[in-house]
Amino acid sequence: HLAGYDLSAAMLAKAKEKSVYDLLGKADIATLRTEAAADLVTAADVLNYFGGLETVFRNIRAMLRNGGIFAFTVENWRDNQGFELQDSRRYRHSETYVRQALEDAGFAEFQCATAELRRDRDEPVEGLIVTCRAA
Repeated sequence: HLAGYDLSAAMLAKAKEKSVYDLLGKADIATLRTEAAADLVTAADVLNYFGGLETVFRNIRAMLRNGGIFAFTVENWRDNQGFELQDSRRYRHSETYVRQALEDAGFAEFQCATAELRRDRDEPVEGLIVTCRAA
């Protein structure tokens, strides 16, 4: 069963065109609750719109069954002090902050890689690709 959620009706329409989802719904990841426990939750190019991630991580942990995988990206902040809002109106997060917030929310087995997520005004945007398991 594959479910997809987005705030944008336009993105949901694009997803519907693909004919791969069993369920599509308009929802905010910060408040999303699902009935069935998920095996996998992904959030690519989503969490950079949030500063503090603690509530989002707790909600996602509640959606996953024990041992379920959470995979996501964030823009990387090498400062290691938490997160900051950029001129782009996107947040970037330090790996230290992300790991601590995940651990506090009930995740373990962290894997983190640095990669170019996209280009913005022809400049690379460095990010973290993170996977972890619901403990």
